[in-house]
Amino acid sequence: MSNSSFGVLLIGDQPKCLQLLRQEQFETICADRLVDGLVQLKNTSVGLVLVTLSVPDAPGKAAFIKFHKAAPYLPIIVLATPEEERMAAGLMRLGAQDYLLV
Repeated sequence: MSNSSFGVLLIGDQPKCLQLLRQEQFETICADRLVDGLVQLKNTSVGLVLVTLSVPDAPGKAAFIKFHKAAPYLPIIVLATPEEERMAAGLMRLGAQDYLLV
């Protein structure tokens, strides 16, 4: 069964997440930088966003805040390291759907 009814936009360098998404046959769109993710948002059908807190052009919570402002209607899941968990949990108060430790 294919899970490609909508695209998953993965922002940030997360090869393990990308491998898992593709293994489950999700249509996955990748962007290493936030600016590229915003371009992909305009050019593709996206139903879910996964964003890391280590995006080079918007480190920390800036990536989430900027993307959420651009697309407040999309569910955004924050990908964080265990050291970033407190920050990721705080983003749920700002509109993040959830967070995952990677």
